[in-house]
Amino acid sequence: MALKEQVSNVYGVGLRNVGSYQVAGVPHITSVSINDRAETSISFPQVTKNITIKKTSVGGELRLHFLPKGTQKNALDFKDVNANSTIDNSFTVAPPAISAGTAFSMGWWYKQTSALAYTGTSFVLWRIPGTPYTMTAKIQYQLNNGGSMIIKSTLKEATGGATRQITQTITGSSYDQAAYHHYFLSVSTTSFKAYLDGQDLGQSSLTLNGGVAAVGSILFPRAVSGSAPVTLAQHTLWDKALSDVEVLELYNSGKYKDPRTHSAATNLDSFLAFDNTLTPADTVDTIQDRVGSMDGTVATMSGETDTAAFVDGPGDFLTGSNVISSNHYIALTDGNPSITLNCKCSKIYLSASGSTQTANVMANMTHIPAGRMYALTGSGIDE
Repeated sequence: MALKEQVSNVYGVGLRNVGSYQVAGVPHITSVSINDRAETSISFPQVTKNITIKKTSVGGELRLHFLPKGTQKNALDFKDVNANSTIDNSFTVAPPAISAGTAFSMGWWYKQTSALAYTGTSFVLWRIPGTPYTMTAKIQYQLNNGGSMIIKSTLKEATGGATRQITQTITGSSYDQAAYHHYFLSVSTTSFKAYLDGQDLGQSSLTLNGGVAAVGSILFPRAVSGSAPVTLAQHTLWDKALSDVEVLELYNSGKYKDPRTHSAATNLDSFLAFDNTLTPADTVDTIQDRVGSMDGTVATMSGETDTAAFVDGPGDFLTGSNVISSNHYIALTDGNPSITLNCKCSKIYLSASGSTQTANVMANMTHIPAGRMYALTGSGIDE
């Protein structure tokens, strides 16, 4: 019996067979449809010579990568099921003593689950319980040149008790009410500053006489006029005023950033993940503090039904892989809908962001069996 018959594939073609890449390839053509935030993989029977991917849908982003994108992080959804302008559940945190004049920072991700539809409609992201409700962050919609969103962040001064307010205006076209946004408040011993999605929107810090008044428990979300259900994700509290650069680092271009890996992590007092897949798991009653002891409490409002539920967090909040967080992918958009890669591989991954994506994939394959392709140890593409 010949050696070739005794040992299978002893004369098989390997990855370094130059001739396999010089001759005409074997075509492999397929089409895919991927729901928003979903992912699919395409396996090739032979190692590829080159691959062409063409985005055929309109809007959103088609992403190409060589490893899975990871696991979606969660958020907690607060509803108004009976549409009576009262959120069914409230969420309360009692931070460590923040005495008058103390520096601190606080931020979280939020998404409006129904749009503010008319002039004057607003909702309060957070407030300090009591009367008057002077320490707040309010999102308000008003009609102005086609519509604009106004964010009013109000704090009380420690000396004199007067209120100070930062007003930030965003044109309606640049504020997506259906998307997650990151709100952040940075308070020093003499002033404070507010941020949306890592930016101060051109508003400088505002002086606080004697610093901020003492901060007790914090309650949110609250509807003011009109029904304004909201979803909350990743709440953080810091024992110093974060700088512009540090706030931008935490925002991380909208991608998941574990605050425990932040450059100012030693100043992180509290981290609420809103995630029922962790150990110990968060519940619809209690949100665990992953750093300190400031657990959050979810309560049912008087006369309402308990409807709080875990849902998907921001689209790029993914763990278990650094493909998205470290930009190890190629994004295809309406303006740049196709790409051809001269590469050898046996599998690619495609994911959708922003809307359902459709694509055509055409590969020129060698005669090298896919089993000869070594496993990728990195993300394959690092932009």
